[in-house]
Amino acid sequence: MVNPATRSSNSTTSSGGGNSGSNSDDGDGGGLAALGSQIAEAGGPRKWVFGRITEFLLGAAVGTTVGIADQINDGITAVTDGLTYAGNETTTAFGSVGTTLTGLASDGFDVLAETADIAGPLGPLVYLGATVLIAALAWRVARALSDSVPVLSGIQTLLEGK
Repeated sequence: MVNPATRSSNSTTSSGGGNSGSNSDDGDGGGLAALGSQIAEAGGPRKWVFGRITEFLLGAAVGTTVGIADQINDGITAVTDGLTYAGNETTTAFGSVGTTLTGLASDGFDVLAETADIAGPLGPLVYLGATVLIAALAWRVARALSDSVPVLSGIQTLLEGK
C-alpha cells in the first residue's frame, strides 16, 4: 500500500494540468493527500470510516425527520384550508343566517379570549376547558344526528357493531 503522504510529496512537484497542489483528484495526488490528512486527524482509518458513517446516518435521520414533519405540515395545511373553504361556503350558502352564526361564534371566542386574559397564567386551562366543552357538545350532536339519519345510523352500527 502506498502511503498517501509520500505519494502527494512526489506528485506535487509535477505540473499535472496546472492544478499542482490542489485537492482535485485528476492524477496529481492532491485528493489523496487531503484524504491522508483527514485519516490522520481522525486517528486512523477505522475512526475515519465510522465518523463518515455516523455523519451519514445523522444526516439521514435529520433529513427523514424534516421530511416527515413537512408531510405532517402539508396534511395539517390541507385540513385547515378545507375547513376554511367549507366555512366560507357555508357562510355564503346560508347568507344572513351564516353571518349571524359566524358573528355569534366570533363574539363567543372574544369572550373566551378575554376570560383567558383575565386568568393570566391559567389562560391555557381556560382554553382547554372550552375545548373539552365544545368537543363534548359536538360529540353529543354527532351522536344525535347519527341516530336520526338512516345512512349515518347504518355507518354507526357498522363501526360500533351494535
